[in-house]
This record gives sequence, C-alpha cells and structure tokens, in this order.
Amino acid sequence: MGPTALEKISELYTPCEITVFCDGEISELFDDYAYCEQVVRIPRNNEIDSVLTQDQFEVIFNTRYDLNSIELLAKLPHRSAYGFENVEIPQEICQQQYEKWVPLSAWDDVNFRYNTSVSELDSALLRLIDPGYHLVHSSLQKNTFVHDYDVAEKYLCSNLVIFIPGAGDRHKHWGNDKYLVVAANLKKLKYNCLFLLGSNELDYTEEIRGAGFRTAVNMSFCGVAALFNNRVVKCVIGNDTGLMHLACMLDVPSITLSPGDFHYTWQPYSKEKHRVCHPKCSKVMCSRKCDGLGNCISEVPIKDVLDECFKIIGKI
Repeated sequence: MGPTALEKISELYTPCEITVFCDGEISELFDDYAYCEQVVRIPRNNEIDSVLTQDQFEVIFNTRYDLNSIELLAKLPHRSAYGFENVEIPQEICQQQYEKWVPLSAWDDVNFRYNTSVSELDSALLRLIDPGYHLVHSSLQKNTFVHDYDVAEKYLCSNLVIFIPGAGDRHKHWGNDKYLVVAANLKKLKYNCLFLLGSNELDYTEEIRGAGFRTAVNMSFCGVAALFNNRVVKCVIGNDTGLMHLACMLDVPSITLSPGDFHYTWQPYSKEKHRVCHPKCSKVMCSRKCDGLGNCISEVPIKDVLDECFKIIGKI
C-alpha cells in the first residue's frame, strides 16, 4: 500500500494500527510515517517464516502479484483479506484466500486503466470496501519524512536535469546511447545533467562519466526523494520505472519512455507536467500480443524526447 492509501485505511478502520510488509528497497517510504505503526521488511530470499508475527489482523490488503505473498498471507492470523487476481494468483487461489478481489478482467476495461495509474492501484483495491473511493492524484510532497536532504545536497546545482537510464525489464530500456545524445543537447543549453544508477546499472558508469556527465550510484530512496523535491530540478527523464512514478508523486516535471501500451497506466498524472513518450504503434492491449515488444521502445525518436523536454522546461 502506498502512504496515501494508508490514510484512507485509517479512516475506514478507525481506530487501528497499521503494519506494512514490504521489500527493503521501499521500506524507507513507510518509516516514521504517521499512519504506519510498524514496518516489516521481507528478505530478498523471501524466507517468509523470518518475518511472521502472531498479531491478529482484522484485514490484510495484498498489493503484490506473486505466490510468496499468498504464502505469507496464509500464515498471518487474519479475519479477511483482499487482493488482485493475476497470472500467478488465478481465480481459484483468490477464492481460497480473499473475501473479495479485483478480477484480472478489470485490466480489459480501458476506462479503468486510463483512470488508475500504477501508483494508484490501491484505489481499485480500496473500492472493494468503499465503492465510491477514487484517488485522483497520489502525492508525497507534504510527506517530508521520506526525504534525506543530507544525501541529496552534494548533487544539487542550478538547472538540473536528472536521467534514470535503468529499468528492471529489458524491454523498458530506451538505450544509453540515446540518453547521452539528449544529455549532450541539454548540456549545450547550459543544463546540468545527472544520471541516477542502481546496482544493476553499474556497468553504465564508465560510459556516462566518459561522456562528461555526473553519476549518483545506489542513492537511497529517501535521498532520491529529496533530490527530486527541489526547485533546481527542471526535469526528470527516464525509463518506465518506479522512480519515474516517484517523480510524478512529488510533482517534479518528468518525461517517461514507455514501451508497448504501458503508458496507459500513467494516468491520471498531469499531462502538462508529466509527459510520456511511447512507440507510435502502441495500442490498448498490444503488450499481450506483440512479438516485438522487446524492440518497440527503441523506435521512440530522440527528437520526440527533446521536443517534450523543451515543452516542459519552457513551462517552468
């Protein structure tokens, strides 16, 4: 559950104490948050038994899509549970584990996809409890608990443009060579470019630094949030990843490179401030059928990204 959803849960189940089970990478998002009493970090090896608690839960909301989450759910004492049907968690398992669930067919509803962004899927889950609930825009701007300004300070400078060249899936990579061309064009216009790299992008470091650009490697989630939440940042440009959604939730101007039809899940962020570049061949549901999904993102022209960038920078 995202922080904004936790606030709604606290209203639905007043009074309550909320425990969040999550991967270590995003645990910083919930530490010291007013609506979260306890954070339980799930180990990378998914050793569920190591995080079990004997607490009796009134309700469990499962926002994950893997069988490991079902294993954890089954071992936690609870009265009711809600979750998503998906490829790994089919209807038979949903019937066994959930009181209600968001069916897989929901993703065939274009209006549902258009009005529910990846960062706001919690809305669909909470509508199982409160049918009238809809989170129009998820924001972290006021949640200063998530910011680590000491980490971000050394990277701040005027006219800063941040690049996110990595992604968990290969078909979401636009290409380092293209990002470097965009950065070179912006550098000529006196913009300072910074590339954020994770542990999977360490082999990019030499190439990017060799091209004359700074890098920040393995920055903490709180450090990235603090970096984004600064007026000197003119734009964040990157592949379709969680950090791009973080930029949107902090309302930092952004341009996301998104393959297939994944760009539909970026609604309802402001189209004026948060732009998405996608292949011209993109159609609703095309990701399920296209054999060339792994290559289509490479068809997004560099000129399109630069044009979107100048539109955004010109509006700031």
